[in-house]
Amino acid sequence: MNDTAFNKLRQKMKKGRSLLYINSDYRNCDFIFSGINFNEFLRFTDKKIDNLILLHTGLSPETEGNNFERCFELYEGQEHISELAKNDIYDLGDFCFIDYESIGYPKKLSEEQIAELLYLGHRFMPLKSPFFRELNNKFAYLSHDDGFFCRLFCRERDEFTRIAVKKIIDTVKERLNTVTAFQDHGLIADFSENGLLIDFDELYANGKNTILNLYSIGKYTDMNDVINNKDKLKLNAKAVKQIII
Repeated sequence: MNDTAFNKLRQKMKKGRSLLYINSDYRNCDFIFSGINFNEFLRFTDKKIDNLILLHTGLSPETEGNNFERCFELYEGQEHISELAKNDIYDLGDFCFIDYESIGYPKKLSEEQIAELLYLGHRFMPLKSPFFRELNNKFAYLSHDDGFFCRLFCRERDEFTRIAVKKIIDTVKERLNTVTAFQDHGLIADFSENGLLIDFDELYANGKNTILNLYSIGKYTDMNDVINNKDKLKLNAKAVKQIII
């Protein structure tokens, strides 16, 4: 692939994906997904993030947070987090963070907990737990190529379902210029436990109704497998449900 073709493909990927895939493990509050980027996560979550620690990122040295603690870069206050979100997150490659409740909390971390955070950011999995009493964090957000792959641990297990429903509502509004009152969190949760795939290119309006297809395709961790084989996966889906939203 030449540079021009590569750059066109890359820009297409950055603008937004037509697929939403969710592999949920509600028991462990563990969600693997593709199709929701950092900006959308900030907009759709009910749990506002006031402060965060960057665990692993491709940010250049001149792009700095407003504080450092224990060699971690901190973004404190929603204003600074909004500024962070203005960066081209996709270009950073890995982008991993954990939030914390109040300024000063990172100082409470032990050396062992520092090691756990470094492991979490580099291995995309917790050594023990993704939640730290000293931080009172709500999330551990571990992503690669913004919008392509993310593993999210939520302290409140239903929080990600609410995020996914808001993503669906937002996409319907953007693509069809119509408003939907879709709120079937239970259906999204049930399908995502077995690997939920939604292809927004199939979204269409039928009179006053908007039609959305849900596919149960199995649990994947490699998003390339999902994206490159979407048609085959939809054809061989374990369950398919067409819903009116």
